[in-house]
Amino acid sequence: MPSPLAGKLFDATGDRLTPSHTVRCGKRVRYYVSRRLLVGSRAKHPDGWRLPAAQLEPALASLIVNWLADERTAQDLLFTRSAAEIRNLHDRLKEMADRIRADAVTDIWPQLIGRCDLGVGKIKVQFDQDALADASSTPSVSNSGGALTLIAPFHLRKRGFETKIVIGGQAGTIDLKLVQNIALGLYWYEAVISGATFKEIALSAKVDIKRIRQMIEFALLAPRAIEDILIGQQPIALTTEWLKHQDLPIGWVAQHALIASAN
Repeated sequence: MPSPLAGKLFDATGDRLTPSHTVRCGKRVRYYVSRRLLVGSRAKHPDGWRLPAAQLEPALASLIVNWLADERTAQDLLFTRSAAEIRNLHDRLKEMADRIRADAVTDIWPQLIGRCDLGVGKIKVQFDQDALADASSTPSVSNSGGALTLIAPFHLRKRGFETKIVIGGQAGTIDLKLVQNIALGLYWYEAVISGATFKEIALSAKVDIKRIRQMIEFALLAPRAIEDILIGQQPIALTTEWLKHQDLPIGWVAQHALIASAN
């Protein structure tokens, strides 16, 4: 059996994951193994990874299927184009997602990946711009604002000698503090729109004006960023403290680029 992700996977240290296999009960079992484990021992490299291909490949394929079928993907890839062009691209990406979903051994989705980094708690997929354009029959797709980068939760669960892989889905952790601060920012932003001053809001809430300004910045987050935060799909480093120290752009494309860098 082929290893379609050969040359595309990297572990948390940046080491390439190399296809390997073993024979168990007469059956060939494939893995993706940190390269340092192939030249050294587990004792020497305890941080090396050995991931079962039979779990990793379908989990990653499912993540990509959901990304292709998401209406926001086409919007991001053609953000300067007309609504009709965006709709046509969405239809083609959805057809591609349906083909992948219907055929577990399809070779479509691995070709779309340029590089895939597996880290502690997150997975980062960088799509190949030309491959995606060819597969979707689109003259060109944009990488502005990180449109070709997909970040999702990634977790390894140990069960005895076996490893269970969880990608995306319910594995995301919702940052309740961040969600509450966004809600507070929106509440205070509405008060400002209604005519209240920062001083009046600060007196009413019994906080200083600096906090008012910080929280209102949260209200200016792009809708997609807020959606991701509400379901726990934001980058790992995107926290309240991280946002407090950023000069948040007003433009949503620039925001997506900044947020994608929160790794």
